[in-house]
Formats: sequence, structure tokens, C-alpha cells
Amino acid sequence: MKRIIYDYEKPHIVGRAKGSFSKAKIIVAILIFGLLIAAIYVLFFRTSSVTLSCTEFFAVAVKGKEDVNVTAEQIKILGGGGYVDNDSVIVCVYPSKQDAEKVASRYGYTVESLGKFKVKIDYSSDELSNQVAKLCSLPEKIALELYQYVVSLDKGELSEAAALLAIENTLELINENLELTNSLLVDYPKDKLIKDARQALEQISTALSEQNFYSVSSRLKYCLTSVVYINKNLLISIT
Repeated sequence: MKRIIYDYEKPHIVGRAKGSFSKAKIIVAILIFGLLIAAIYVLFFRTSSVTLSCTEFFAVAVKGKEDVNVTAEQIKILGGGGYVDNDSVIVCVYPSKQDAEKVASRYGYTVESLGKFKVKIDYSSDELSNQVAKLCSLPEKIALELYQYVVSLDKGELSEAAALLAIENTLELINENLELTNSLLVDYPKDKLIKDARQALEQISTALSEQNFYSVSSRLKYCLTSVVYINKNLLISIT
């Protein structure tokens, strides 16, 4: 049996090894520097992003007429929107290309896409970016609601009185959001996007308040088309 001999004479170092204290200081310094950089980024350079994916609408249009204003009035008499867009008169807009083509083929009109947009909104804080995104997404929300009113009214599922009440409720919603834009502009008076959103809401309010129509159905289709075009211009200003 072998004996195990312990050498008690050999010196031992108790505690940190030589040079470990310097390494610890370097690690701590790196951590502090990293936290400082992160704090500076959050305070001055961090952005919060919100992406809006918007519905593509299709316009049923009348083209080739010499006097678009006369054509617009004729379309309104027939129950269409009669919205004038340069040399075209828009009968109505649809979120479905198939539905738009059905109407267009019935009367010999044309169909054109109003574009599909995907825009990114960048701001310095989550709260602000979400508020601005809410304002910028409101026109599309209104357009989709108006489209449902148009469909329900034409099918006889919605009365004219209920449709007019829906317009009034939409106007109230716009006024509430205009108050939000005004409060935001107090803190950010030079922000172009917030100003553009306010202008879009004001334009929608004007369109909804217009009453020069021969029927509620025509008025709804005109308002719907107006909102879609206003929304399109707003998204173009963002991009």
C-alpha cells in the first residue's frame, strides 16, 4: 500500500490571483460604458415604429365626357357618388376588385386601382407613434364603415334615417380626434404628419357635411369616395 505524502512546505496564495483585480475593473468599466450608451440612445436616438397596411380600393369611373361636372350630376341622379377626379367621375369605390368589375361591366364603366399602401411611422416614443398611427389609420377605418353602410342601404338592410344617423356619429368621431390632433400640436407644433392628419380629418368632415345630393345612397357613395381619396393623399404624404 502506497503512502500519500502531503507537502505542507509548499507556499500557497490565498485570495485573488495576480492581475484578476485589474480584469474586474475593466469588465465593470465596460458594463458602465454600455449602460451609458444605451441610456443616451433611449433618450436621444431611439425611435418607435408603427407600420400601417392599408386596404386597396377600386374605383368605378366614367371617362371621356367633355363636362365632368354635368356627368357628375347625372351620376348623382342615378344614385352614384359623382365624385370628380380630374377627367374622371367616380361612381363609387370598392375594396373588392371583383365587385367593382361587376358594377362597371353592367354600365360600361371602367375600373381603376387607387393603390395599396404600406407606410411606416417613426417617432421617439411608443405612446406618440401609436397616437399618430391612430390618427392616420382613422380615414381608412371610416371608409370601410361607410362602405358597409352603402352596401346595407342598397340591399334595404339599412334605412335612410339610420344611414344619416351613421354619418352624424362619424362626424362626432372625427371631432373627437380633431381634439387629439390639436392637443398633440400644442407639444409638437411643427410636426408635418400631425398637421397632415388634421387636414385630412377636416376634409372628411367637410365631405360628410355636404348635402347637395338627390338621395342618401348617392350622398353615402360620394362621402365614401371622398374619404378614400383623402386617405390616399394622406398616405402619399407619409411616404
